[in-house]
Amino acid sequence: MCGRFLFGEEAYLNAAAIAHMPQWIQEELHFGEIYPSQSALVLKKNQNGDGLEGAVMKFGYSYTRAGSDRKQLIINARSETVDSKWMFRWAFLHERVVVVASAFYEWTADKQKVTYYEPDQTLYIGAIAKDDGFVILTKEANASVRDVHHRMPVLFDAAQAKIWVERVDLAKDLMDTVSPLLDHSPIVSLAQGHLF
Repeated sequence: MCGRFLFGEEAYLNAAAIAHMPQWIQEELHFGEIYPSQSALVLKKNQNGDGLEGAVMKFGYSYTRAGSDRKQLIINARSETVDSKWMFRWAFLHERVVVVASAFYEWTADKQKVTYYEPDQTLYIGAIAKDDGFVILTKEANASVRDVHHRMPVLFDAAQAKIWVERVDLAKDLMDTVSPLLDHSPIVSLAQGHLF
């Protein structure tokens, strides 16, 4: 499960190299650790359908169970069933986005926070959107994450991110590609957008 992630200036600059960023967007962004219900940078298909553009969306979207008045915030969906579950199918077919991140976090059984990142790389996390919110897609963890958690986010490189957003016919196969092996550290600091 991916419940928090880190967003730094370097990740923003890398995303701006592959997507159009509206002039106002930096005023809306929160840099640092991103929690559920906070706003974050995503890349989506531009209005012409021929490239990517940045947008600010909320991490998670609300869901009300039948027979209940209480809203729940959904933050993750399983990649294996996202195209068949009624709650996610439409968004998978029509509203795929990528979340821009510097790193993501998981916690050990004894509540130790572990930071996962790819050195000198921006993480493009597969997600789907509904209204003004997004849900991060997860898959079975690879060897670099498995000792801490059995799930991890669906990760793309910059070229795959563009394909994910634009090509529904290739989206399912992209989720099955091998995730990169990540570095990890129990301690992270953010200084000028770099992980140390």
